[in-house]
Amino acid sequence: MSANTSITLDGRPARLDDLKRGFSAGASYNPDNFEAARIAAEGFAEVRGVIRDVGFVAHTLTIEPSTGGPAVTLNIGPDTPISLNGRPATLEDLRRGYHVIAAYVESTLQAVRIAAESLGEVTGHIRAVDVSTATVVITPLVDGPAVELQVVHSTVITIGGEPAPLDRLRPGMAPRAVFNIVSFEALLIEARPLEGDECAELRVVGRISNVSLHSSTVTIAPNDPALGERLTLNVVERTEITVNGVPARLSDLSEGMRAAAVFCRETLAAKSIAARSRQ
Repeated sequence: MSANTSITLDGRPARLDDLKRGFSAGASYNPDNFEAARIAAEGFAEVRGVIRDVGFVAHTLTIEPSTGGPAVTLNIGPDTPISLNGRPATLEDLRRGYHVIAAYVESTLQAVRIAAESLGEVTGHIRAVDVSTATVVITPLVDGPAVELQVVHSTVITIGGEPAPLDRLRPGMAPRAVFNIVSFEALLIEARPLEGDECAELRVVGRISNVSLHSSTVTIAPNDPALGERLTLNVVERTEITVNGVPARLSDLSEGMRAAAVFCRETLAAKSIAARSRQ
């Protein structure tokens, strides 16, 4: 370096002792003597978390860090780049509950860029469809609670790639859904049809550990450890249910009953459930 080296930090003139280990930097230099002509460094802090408040009047954004700790309130200037779901946006487009990554000047809490995400995605199996309330409940393939989505007039629904109405969705179908993480309104639901040639039948024998009338499911603790500790099956309209050999309904099943079920591997839809009352 020399007295003529130009140094900037976060776009502003700075001195050598303003630079700290870990800052991002770019430099122009003479390759013969490695004397720097220009050094441009960024010492921006970053916070990742969830938006807790949008100050439209004060032009602020309060973020609750995902790593814990106190919330961070940033100042949003007229030139602060803001994106929502990868597209240019304004402060007015942001809402409480959106996921966000923000870079800012630590000394002034001035935001230098905001990237927000309002969409979530779930892939799994349909647990329940309620046409009267326009809701669809989806159980994720990975661990986690079921997601109840609201179907609105703008929701795009397809089954096997073809447009379809809500009432054609069925429990047991395998969907991919994109939804608003705040309102849980579905933007897109892509489902695979229930077809016999797509179903490989499996059998499970064990004891019933849970019956959910709300989500139309039966959870069985298998005798065969190869099937896991618990197996949750979707009970659909055509599921044949018997208790002690007599035709029955889902509400007749209860925890602790011994049961044998035949189900579709791809959709976890039960074809039959034969239960025995506890004796």
